[in-house]
Amino acid sequence: MSSFDPLGLRPNDPLERWRDFHEKREREFAEARRQQEEEQQRRADAITANEATQPRYALEARIAALEQRNADLETDFLEVACATRLNVEVLADQRVELSREQREELCELKVEVSKLGSTLAEMRERGTDFRFAREKDAVADLPNFLPQRRVVTPTDCRVALNLLPLLWHSRQRRTCCRLCCE
Repeated sequence: MSSFDPLGLRPNDPLERWRDFHEKREREFAEARRQQEEEQQRRADAITANEATQPRYALEARIAALEQRNADLETDFLEVACATRLNVEVLADQRVELSREQREELCELKVEVSKLGSTLAEMRERGTDFRFAREKDAVADLPNFLPQRRVVTPTDCRVALNLLPLLWHSRQRRTCCRLCCE
């Protein structure tokens, strides 16, 4: 039944059959186009969803890696904290032991200092009576081992200046050194 023959009065009419055939074909083509458009829409939606899920998967993988790294850092931090605590306790124990040793040593040193103080006081009291075995009662003059002073002449200065050029003071004034120019 075509739209031109709604009552179906001319079923064998070739024109009606041709119209029916083409209407049916048009409906099939429309249905195929609709299905094709739906398929293209589904593909586009799938591509969009895939494009949206790829960054999500990348972010989820990155979050998982960061969580693992965070867990590793927490483990490392706990290990370092335990090691630090252990080392601080060991150092505190050593300090206590050193403190005891130092206190005992200080007490011994105080005793030694008091002994030395009393010995020094005794020596001061006896200091006036102390003499070496070779000492005589009289004070002796010691010989003077220093050379006698002599007068420096300008020629002596020039000879010395030829040997030691750093002693020159002023070439403009033609003075050789402070000793002969004053």
